[in-house]
Amino acid sequence: MTPGRAQVGARLASRTAATLGLVLALTAGTTEGRDLPHDLSGVYICEGTAAEGAAYRGFVRITLHDDIYVVRWLFARGDAYTGIGVVNGNAFAVTYVGSTTGVAVYTIEDATRLVGTWTVAGAGGRAFSETLTKVVGNEPDGTDPPSDPDQPRPQTPPPGALTI
Repeated sequence: MTPGRAQVGARLASRTAATLGLVLALTAGTTEGRDLPHDLSGVYICEGTAAEGAAYRGFVRITLHDDIYVVRWLFARGDAYTGIGVVNGNAFAVTYVGSTTGVAVYTIEDATRLVGTWTVAGAGGRAFSETLTKVVGNEPDGTDPPSDPDQPRPQTPPPGALTI
């Protein structure tokens, strides 16, 4: 009997999560003293078009670890994805896992804007668009992003604020 799409997806997600954990363990370290062409670290507002054509918004935290980035997406419905990415020239490529496994490739337009295309396992060969815009004044210091993309970033996180 041939495994169903859900079984294949679950196995792929499990393998990707294990690989992600191994890569993070092997690459843990600091970036002090490095001359990087791009440091994408920070919190971004994420805007894109989902598979069914609906617009979506969320937050993305990008953190530099040695030569790779850890990327975390968080959306209002509670959906969360974690991935690893690399920069090559003006391209930022990320593979990620959450409720599904996928890949995204962004063009680094400037220090505050990434414009990309993403897809997931089971998307039938379709790709979708997404733009990441850095939250102005944000520093990669571990503080919380704003709870609503339309609100300015608070100086101090409110009690119980969401952390990504």
